[in-house]
Amino acid sequence: VLSTSASAVDWRAIRSVTDLAAAFACKAKVEPVAIKATGSNPAGIVCPSGLAGDEALYLYYAPTPDDRYLALTHAMKTAKYVRAGPNWVAAGMLSATMGTIGGDVHK
Repeated sequence: VLSTSASAVDWRAIRSVTDLAAAFACKAKVEPVAIKATGSNPAGIVCPSGLAGDEALYLYYAPTPDDRYLALTHAMKTAKYVRAGPNWVAAGMLSATMGTIGGDVHK
């Protein structure tokens, strides 16, 4: 963890993959693209997040520490910027700040 900041994401409202779009203010006009779970990463979605200045984010639901570790490992291999909360991981390519998402910053 490189740093931690307050997050606009209410992690308590995220109880499944389907909650990610609302929690990250994904644009309603764009249907989130599903990321299927595999042995090396948990399930997630890709969508343009209003909290990240409409940048497309890879969002993973990580309800357990093991899922969080898998999502962080996968996100750090595939994206430039990674942030995480207690039960979610967000990865992006364009902005180091990723808007007001907050959480733990990983690189």
